[in-house]
Order: sequence, then C-alpha cells, then structure tokens
Amino acid sequence: MSAILLGHAGKLRRVAVIALLALPFGALELRAQQGEPDSVEASPRRSAVRDIITPQELRERRKAAPKLGELLKERAKPAPSQKPKPSAKDSLLARSIILFDGEKYTLIPKGSILHLPEAHRARIVAEPQGGFTVWRKFLKRNASWLAPKEVPLEMAQGDATSAQAILREIANDERVLVSVYKGGPIMVLEPEPVPAEPENRTASP
Repeated sequence: MSAILLGHAGKLRRVAVIALLALPFGALELRAQQGEPDSVEASPRRSAVRDIITPQELRERRKAAPKLGELLKERAKPAPSQKPKPSAKDSLLARSIILFDGEKYTLIPKGSILHLPEAHRARIVAEPQGGFTVWRKFLKRNASWLAPKEVPLEMAQGDATSAQAILREIANDERVLVSVYKGGPIMVLEPEPVPAEPENRTASP
C-alpha cells in the first residue's frame, strides 16, 4: 500500500513540474495571440545634428541681411494708398491774409481788405512771422495804421450798389481798412458786373 502511494506521489510531482515549466510558455502564447510584443527593446537615441557655419558663410549672410537703417526708412514711408492729410493750420492759412506789424501777426479772411494804401502794402506777408495774436488785440495795438469798416451783409454777398457807396466813402483814407460784420472780419464778394443795355438802332429806310 505504501509503495502504491509513493508511486502516485512521484507522478504528481512530475505533473506539477511540467505544469510550472509550461506556464511561462502559455503566457507567451497568450501575448502573441493578443498582438502584444513579448519584449520591448529600447529605441536608440538620435544624435543631435548641428549645422556648422563657416566664417565666410556668416559674412555672406550678414551682407545679404537688411540693415537697421534701411528697415526704419521703409517703415517711415507712408503706404501708397495713404496720403498725408492737410492740417487745419495749413487750410486756414490758405484761406487767410496775414497782417504783420513787426512783432505780431493776425489772420483775416481773403477778400476782407477794402482799402490798402501803398505805404502799408508791406504789412501783408506771405508767411507767419513773430507771434500770433487775435484780431481784436492786433487791431488795438495797430490803430494808427489799421481800422475796421462795418459793411452791410448785402455788400458782403456781392451787392454792387452798397459796395459803390462804401468805396466812395473810404477812398481817401490813409489806413488799411478791413471789412467787418458785427465786429468780425468778413470776406466781401466782388460785385457782379452790371450788363450793358443794348443800344437801340433804328433801321434806315
């Protein structure tokens, strides 16, 4: 009886050893069926690639690169579609007469000078000179050679009849006379010429 039991025990040991040896191979087969790699190999590291620039290539690149001064000039240029807008000062000067007394200047509308004697023509200048002052202050400091002349609104609008009466009144004045309306300088339009009446000619028999 004991011999039989010993024989069975030896067989069980052999079966257990075979099962333990077969276990790793079974696991490998299961991994192979599932598509998993049985081992992972470390990927080789890529060596860093560095560009080596020779001194000659570096000099050529510096020559080809745009200079800082050229870049600043290009940026300072206005775009082709953009034109510089005229300033309010330029447009005001273009519509004004500049009176100058040697130290100060003021602006009056074009067409506002009614009388300009020859002795004071130099009071009108092409560009501003000295410091600017408003009309009332300029008139007060130059009352010896400058005076305002109140005109009716009809004359400023070009009425010939009212213009003739005013011009006859100021013809012999020795000062520069500026047309004003309610105290402010105003442009006077030139009166339209009166059309000549056609002559009546009788036909000869």
